[in-house]
Amino acid sequence: MLVLAVATLIMSIAGQVRAQQSMAPQAADTAKPADPLFNQPYVDIDEWRDKPVQHRYVHGGFKGTNARFSFYFPPKEQYQGRFFQYVTPVPTSENLAQQSTGAEDKIGFAISSGIGLATSSGAYLVETNEGSLSVLAGDQKIPGYRVNGAAAEYSRVLATQMFGPHRPYGYVFGGSGGAFKTISGFENSDSWDGAVSYVVGSPQAIPNVFTARLLALRILKDKFPSILDAMEPGGSGDMYRDLNPEERDTLREVTLLGFPPLGWFNYKTIGPGSFPVLFGGIRMMDHAYFEDFWKVPGYLGANPPDSLLRARIQHETTVKKVITAGDPEARTASGGVSALPQRVQKCCRPEQRTQVLFPQEQAILYSSKKSTRIPERL
Repeated sequence: MLVLAVATLIMSIAGQVRAQQSMAPQAADTAKPADPLFNQPYVDIDEWRDKPVQHRYVHGGFKGTNARFSFYFPPKEQYQGRFFQYVTPVPTSENLAQQSTGAEDKIGFAISSGIGLATSSGAYLVETNEGSLSVLAGDQKIPGYRVNGAAAEYSRVLATQMFGPHRPYGYVFGGSGGAFKTISGFENSDSWDGAVSYVVGSPQAIPNVFTARLLALRILKDKFPSILDAMEPGGSGDMYRDLNPEERDTLREVTLLGFPPLGWFNYKTIGPGSFPVLFGGIRMMDHAYFEDFWKVPGYLGANPPDSLLRARIQHETTVKKVITAGDPEARTASGGVSALPQRVQKCCRPEQRTQVLFPQEQAILYSSKKSTRIPERL
């Protein structure tokens, strides 16, 4: 997906490249006002590196903030007056490109010549931490586009110092949540000259898309082979034929929500997607739902079908101690979605003590008071 997005970005600027080469270099826009929050940039690393391709690495940030950036400049003889900037779905490391390999390697992304994407295009690469996770509780324009825009503008200042007077053309791209940020940045600032958003989310993406997928995985887990067989060449074409009423309703619902039926070919490994990461935020936004679902008429849980009752896990425990992330016990606490079945089996054996690490970086040590039947499938 990243390969396609970057290829699209390169093709979209091909015509502009010829025009740029025939024009005199633009003067740097020194009159452009800086963002009032990010107007004191600093550099703490400036060095040449040889991997994945030769480049000049510049790292820094903006004083008084947690915003950080990394720039990757090509040698002067390769530079052609432009930069690429990748936007992440959520604030993350400004050194993300250094950790990527293969098709995800944005510095040394190999084309047929084996030369890095940015340098073969005569460009430098820009990335930021979007202000760090600490800004998520505040002004959403900061991680949305202000940090990225400020870094883009300051990169032009450094490029002018390195390569002479000009205004570098900037091209931004991002997927999923990064697609939202790409669009908002392009619409609300003039920091970039071109943009490509891909795998764009929708207002229904959180939580509907992920929960609809999980609903189908729970109810249709044994019927996907027959569903796919019906749609394969030579099949009946009726994917509902072998389903009971609940299964038919479920498949029809997720299909109407936009999930392509042929996409279930990967049902064994498709998993919950980003839902485990987003769940904490969803719970905070609508905490009452998790009680109302089982009690308020109109919700499925208030009159649950047998399949839902079989899937529900209830376990009575006694909280013995709250363990914070800094306590020694927390170091051995295990978490993660992949460990869920093992954790449930452990916690439901009488008098079996175990630990659970919660997203809030706290662990609760508990002991079982009563065993509960464990479903064959979770």
